Amino acid sequence: MQIPRRGQIAIFDRSWYGRVLVERVEGLTPIPDWIRAYEEINEFERTLASDRTLFVKFWLHISQEEQLRRFIALTMDKAEAWQISAEDWEHHRKYDEYLAAVNDMLENTHTEVAPWYAVPATDQYYATFQIMSVTINRLEAALGEKVTVWPKLSEIEAHASSGAKADGQTSSSKSKKDKRDDDDDGSTKPTESEVSPPDEIAPTVDGENVAVADTKPKRRRTTRRAAPSSKKA
Repeated sequence: MQIPRRGQIAIFDRSWYGRVLVERVEGLTPIPDWIRAYEEINEFERTLASDRTLFVKFWLHISQEEQLRRFIALTMDKAEAWQISAEDWEHHRKYDEYLAAVNDMLENTHTEVAPWYAVPATDQYYATFQIMSVTINRLEAALGEKVTVWPKLSEIEAHASSGAKADGQTSSSKSKKDKRDDDDDGSTKPTESEVSPPDEIAPTVDGENVAVADTKPKRRRTTRRAAPSSKKA
């Protein structure tokens, strides 16, 4: 494992949290060792944070039922079945044990310098949006600069409206040119009134405010594939 240098970004899957998750549930690490690991992890992250390392830790949560659905879908797909092993099914059976380990991990390693963000991940698009939003907000706060300006709904609608008008003007000009061509070659082409351009679908949003995951760890049900994994940047 290589820690990123100044100015670099690294993304870790599980990283140094293996002792308090997989090794704990599977009995690979003695109880006193994984209990002690919480403070060792916190101290390690505090040391890096003191050197201006920015931590953004995510736990991507899906229910046991959703995990089962994904496992079955992968198993039924010949091109993707290789991703699921007997070990994965065994870990799925121990879902509740991993859930307890995850809750303890979030509670004991959520700190001011290295907070956890629990993200519902059943909808992958929603999860991606939340992760990107939190990451951008954390980076902007650390840099002291507001570099991202989210467009307002009124601006999106105005942009869509101007685009529709431009398309209408283009269609009108093209229609006039086609009419001149018809007069020249004697052929018959549809006029503007006979051909309706497709309606432009303006994007819609639920509101201008974006909700992000709470920095405080919450006791949630969790999931994993081969084993629970924490993503860290």
